[in-house]
Amino acid sequence: MFHITDAVQLQADEHVKALWRKHVAALWGKLALAALFLIIPFFFLFALLRSGGLGVIVFALLVAIGLFLALRAFLLWDADVLILTNTRLVRVHQRGLWNRVVSELALAHVRDVEWRKKGIGDAILRTGVLRVRTGMEAPTEMVFYRLYRPDRAVLAIQTLRSGRVMDRPVELHEVPTFHPAIDRRQNLRKLIETADEEVLRKIEEAIK
Repeated sequence: MFHITDAVQLQADEHVKALWRKHVAALWGKLALAALFLIIPFFFLFALLRSGGLGVIVFALLVAIGLFLALRAFLLWDADVLILTNTRLVRVHQRGLWNRVVSELALAHVRDVEWRKKGIGDAILRTGVLRVRTGMEAPTEMVFYRLYRPDRAVLAIQTLRSGRVMDRPVELHEVPTFHPAIDRRQNLRKLIETADEEVLRKIEEAIK
């Protein structure tokens, strides 16, 4: 199973706000192939058993291949994620069991966030493509396909960019929620950090 710490080292003041995976439909094709290797041998079970040791080996080999393909498909899907923290967006692209590519964009550099649905498949499954672009001299684009409810991901990213605070971490099936009181505390904390002695004295007197 995928653990965030396997791919991302969080800073001291960094917190994970959301984690998204591809829609489970992305697994269907690979699981169907694995199912063929698991089911077909049972149709020829008696014939393979009559063949003696060689038939048993063939049967066991086909079942083992099916189990391996199913497990591999799930592990790759589970580890292919998009992580949103309070400071950056991290894309973990799991290309193979031992082939992982990790890229990231600082929220401060994000210029444009958009999502798009295309085709009847996206319309039925409510999936789409999420694109995030930077406004730097050398623009960078991060793309995540087959994301369930990409509009919710856009909302979460844009809200963090605007400086608001999310109430709690969210999963891909949830709508991010925000707490006004937390926003005010964060803004007040920033003001205190930059305030002079006179302002600090007045704040202390007001609190007392």
